Amino acid sequence: MRHVKTEDKAWAASQIRKISQRNRPRWIVLGLLFAGGAIYIDFFLEAGKRAAGQEILWSICTLGSLLIAIRKFLNYPRLLLPIVLTLIAHGLIIVLAGRLLPLDNSLTLLFFWLPELLLLFLVLAVFARLLDPNGARPDPEEL
Repeated sequence: MRHVKTEDKAWAASQIRKISQRNRPRWIVLGLLFAGGAIYIDFFLEAGKRAAGQEILWSICTLGSLLIAIRKFLNYPRLLLPIVLTLIAHGLIIVLAGRLLPLDNSLTLLFFWLPELLLLFLVLAVFARLLDPNGARPDPEEL
């Protein structure tokens, strides 16, 4: 097992705090987009267009969350394939959800959006770990 120095742990914790502070406005905007889109879909779209609107909103919010979380790692070409495979997994999930779930209320999206986001992070982590066992860690200057 690899031992990490106390200074490294403190530095890593400070970098995580910096990144989360920079990402906070992005998360707020994404949450407002999700809430506004859900209200619009539930109250203003016709019943026939509601499921398609919810699938679009689901995709935007899921992929937006994923991009916010991995924003610093998007410059690494070796992560391009895992990201593409993650997007394909998201597409398959959306197609299955459209066929199996009753998308008649945006509350349904909230209950399935969070587990799908967790699943996509796991898919990304597994594919990235298979391609690069050492991990694509950014240099301290890039953070």
